[in-house]
Amino acid sequence: MRDCHRRVVDGRGFTLIELLVVIAIIAILAAILFPVFSQAREKARSASCLSNGKNIGTAMSMYMGDYDEVVYAWVTRAPGNPRTGPNCPADPENCRTNVVVWTQQFQPYLRNKQVLYCPSFNEEVLKNNAAHPNCDGAGIIPWFPAFYYYSHYGVAHSAIFGECTTTYPRNAFPGNAVDFSPPVRTLAAIRRPSEIAILQDNFTAQINQAAFGIPYVIGTAFGCECGWEGVGESRHHRGCNYIFLDGHAKLIQGNVERTPQISCPGAFGVPDCVCAAYTTYDY
Repeated sequence: MRDCHRRVVDGRGFTLIELLVVIAIIAILAAILFPVFSQAREKARSASCLSNGKNIGTAMSMYMGDYDEVVYAWVTRAPGNPRTGPNCPADPENCRTNVVVWTQQFQPYLRNKQVLYCPSFNEEVLKNNAAHPNCDGAGIIPWFPAFYYYSHYGVAHSAIFGECTTTYPRNAFPGNAVDFSPPVRTLAAIRRPSEIAILQDNFTAQINQAAFGIPYVIGTAFGCECGWEGVGESRHHRGCNYIFLDGHAKLIQGNVERTPQISCPGAFGVPDCVCAAYTTYDY
C-alpha cells in the first residue's frame, strides 16, 4: 500500500473587521472617483454641444449671407396652410404647416438635425430655472413637458427690456420678430456682431397644450432659463454655450441678461443708461 500524505495548509481567512475595512476603502475610493468621472463625461458632452453650436453658427452665417444679411426671425408664417396639418401628432417636425421655424430655415445649410440637440439637455433643470421668481416665474411651468423640441437652443428674438441700471440693465435682443415685423434688423445695424449673442443653450419647442389650451404652440427662450444670474443649475458646469452673430460659439458662465455691462447713454431716454453687453445690438 502506498502511504497517503495529507498536506496541511495554514491559511487564515479574512476576519470580519478586515473585510469591513476593505469595503470601506473601496467605498471611499468610489465616492472620490465617481464625481471625477461624472465631470469628465460632462466636459465631453459640453465639448460636443459647443461643436454643434459652431456648426449652427456656420449655417447661420451662410443663411444670412444668402438673404441680404437680414437677421433671421425665430419663426415665419407660411400663409395658405392650415395651422395643424395631417401630420399631427405623429410627425411633430412637420405638424405646423403654416409656419417655418428657424431650425427648418437652416436645414439646407446644416443637412443634419442632430446638431440642434445638446447631449446635456435636462428638461427638469430648464423648467426649474425658468420658473424661478427672478426669471419667468411659475407661469411657465405648464409649458412643460414640451410636446416636441425643434432644438435645445433658443433665439434672442426682437425683445427690448430692462431698467438701465446695473441691477437690471437694458437688453436689446438682435433677432427679428415673427414675419420680420418692422423695424427689420440687418447685420449692418449690429454695432458689435462678434460680441452679440443670438442663440443660447435653451429651447425652441412645441410647448405643452396645457399652457394655453391650444395644441402645437411654438415657443423659444433666451436668457435666465439657462442658469439665471449664475445661481441656478446651468447646463454645463454653471455655464451655457452661446452662438454669436459672427458665427463663433463659446461657453459663458452666468446670465448674459445681467453681465457683462456697458455704458449706453441715451437708451430709453436715460442719460447714464447701462446695457447688457452681449445682448444689446445697437450700442
